[in-house]
Amino acid sequence: MKPSNDNFKLNKNVTDAKGNRPIIRNKYQYLVWNFIEKAKYFSGNDWKKEIAVAKRLFEKNSDFNFWKSLDLGFNLNSLCWFETARGKEFLEQKNYLFKSTHVNFTKEKVKYEDKKLGEDRVSPKKKVKNILDLFEDEEKKRR
Repeated sequence: MKPSNDNFKLNKNVTDAKGNRPIIRNKYQYLVWNFIEKAKYFSGNDWKKEIAVAKRLFEKNSDFNFWKSLDLGFNLNSLCWFETARGKEFLEQKNYLFKSTHVNFTKEKVKYEDKKLGEDRVSPKKKVKNILDLFEDEEKKRR
């Protein structure tokens, strides 16, 4: 599922080198701007490296809502921290908590076929005059 541009809005106040809010075009840029405070000072090579790390992170956990809800409590110098032992452990814990709190209990909708299989059964309707008439049919079937 490709996230829409509305999903790329940052929860915190971040500015680019010109003092404006950054234009975030994809989920990889979102990760860089969300977790790295000094992303506005990155050169082209730095961006290339961080985007490559972000792509590897999305291969491991592709749920964009997980990354949106993730709060480190501190800023990173590089997304490479998530590939360290402490970073991997942190992601495992947060992913477990995210999956356990965001359980989807909705049932899948059943899709029916367009064409009918077989023909409808037509049963003759008999007028019931009293209660015993209801049970007479059952007695005939048993015999």
